[in-house]
Amino acid sequence: MKLLVILLFVFSLQVHAKKCKDNFESSEKQVNLMELYTSEGCSSCPPAESWMNGQLNNSNLYKSFIPMAFHVTYWDYLGHKDPLAFKAYSNRQRRYASEWKDGRVYTPGFVVNGLEWKAAGRSAPNELGPKVGVLKVKKLSKDQWEVEFDQKGTFILNGALLIHGVEHKIRRGENSGKTLKHNFVVSDLKQTVLVGKAKIKLAPRHKKFNSKSIVFWVNKARFLKPIQATGNCLN
Repeated sequence: MKLLVILLFVFSLQVHAKKCKDNFESSEKQVNLMELYTSEGCSSCPPAESWMNGQLNNSNLYKSFIPMAFHVTYWDYLGHKDPLAFKAYSNRQRRYASEWKDGRVYTPGFVVNGLEWKAAGRSAPNELGPKVGVLKVKKLSKDQWEVEFDQKGTFILNGALLIHGVEHKIRRGENSGKTLKHNFVVSDLKQTVLVGKAKIKLAPRHKKFNSKSIVFWVNKARFLKPIQATGNCLN
């Protein structure tokens, strides 16, 4: 049984690796950007993360939807400081709540295309949206990328480096005694202004993981809601 699990894990990594490209682009129609706000200190988060982990081998991954896991810091006071969390991610979730005129932040919290999503655990959002333009990505060096958007105007380009296969044994807090596994963890997040084209550098801030992906999306300066997104796994 243990051998079977190992073989399935290796196969899943091989399936993921086959799709990896240095240069890639989005559909002309809007690709769904799915964000999970989570924490290793949250007792109700493991089921949501387990569901998201399973999307790694979804045939529509990067084609019609892109998942990202933002680990937040506001559960650290319970005794376990999440090593994957950053205050900036907590602030991003609070900004969403402000845009929704809600004010509440919670975990696990899903956001799809800038809107609160309550369908987690059913199926990933596979229907493409309206025609919004094409995002094209070109790798310039190990950590630098050039992104082009074929629409006129000034946009904010966001880039996220995702890591997969992260595993932590939790010793304190609400998940004490559990071993938590994570995919799609946002390990680096950068923004820059995009007018036609822009360059951005991304590198993982965590060391222990099995594989990684990269995601880019654009939005207007005043709002977090994404206009278009694209992503792919990295070799």
